[in-house]
Amino acid sequence: MCTSLAVGHLVGTCCLFKKRESGERRESETPNIGQRKDLGMVRERRQHHSFRLLLPLPLPVELPPPSATTSGTAVSLSDLEKLSVIGHGSGSTVYKVLHLPTSAVLALKVLRRVGHTASREADTHRRLDSPHIVRCHGILASGELSLLLEYMPGGSLHDVLRRRRRGLREKTIAVVTRSVLEGLRYLHEIGVVHRDIKPSNLLVGDKGVVKIADFGAVRRVVDGGSGGGGEEEEGTLAYMSPERLDCEGWGHGGDGRAGDVWAVGMVTVECLVGAFPVLGENWAAFVFKVCGGGSLELPEEASLEFKSFVRRCLEKDWRRRATVDELLRHPFLSKCSTVAEEELLPEAFLRI
Repeated sequence: MCTSLAVGHLVGTCCLFKKRESGERRESETPNIGQRKDLGMVRERRQHHSFRLLLPLPLPVELPPPSATTSGTAVSLSDLEKLSVIGHGSGSTVYKVLHLPTSAVLALKVLRRVGHTASREADTHRRLDSPHIVRCHGILASGELSLLLEYMPGGSLHDVLRRRRRGLREKTIAVVTRSVLEGLRYLHEIGVVHRDIKPSNLLVGDKGVVKIADFGAVRRVVDGGSGGGGEEEEGTLAYMSPERLDCEGWGHGGDGRAGDVWAVGMVTVECLVGAFPVLGENWAAFVFKVCGGGSLELPEEASLEFKSFVRRCLEKDWRRRATVDELLRHPFLSKCSTVAEEELLPEAFLRI
């Protein structure tokens, strides 16, 4: 089931969101749509609070084969020293840790969610193998379920934009976008739909490489449909496509891949303007603009290639929206330059 009912309730309660004072920099505050009864009252940051739901999808949770990072030995919590907290959200906390036997710096994601949602994330992530996906080195299932992950010293793309307080150059955006699309092509080819692409789920490595992280909302495509079952939506409202917000009006979105493409378009615009592109003075106006008439107004200074790329991503009808393969051939991505990656990497932020 799509979020149509939740959107209707959101429209009735959106007046509770106060208008920001003039001159203050706008920052998106996506309501946690999992809290149905208090939907209009929730004012949490969109980057840290995504809607999650336990789904009837039993998956095995077991330690994957040892990785090269651990020198071929199994990992236990006693092998890890917590150095600092580097991230947290509604369902997890991420620590920077030191693997004592090898002195390797890794990330430990401790899942506070329980049941099939956590096991689905762990089982999916441990099977992924792509240079465009944050690597999962192992799963620790004693006590709280935890994922031992590749450490990304540059933080998230959200962190980069917040530090800069302005947008990125188009050459850098092209590098970021190509990397995300390559990651999505890999996922879609193996039948996985991410469903929560956003800046805080895109992490920056030590050489400016951007990789996809956080598979808590993932679905597996089964027999041409969005696999995994369930009757509710997952993800972050601000990056949801029209067919996810209003499936009655736009159809059910096929297997869900087109929804990932829409999110890439929103992220691309956010990279250019330096903040989430506000579509209206409140969330009701935002939803109506996404699902109804009107389109996102792009900055005049944006290139024709950039505007064309974004419009192909943000086509309201998912049947006409560009595919990942089509976008990878788009002229905008010809702007890619490895030098542009340096814009993502202030040296002070990369100190371990």
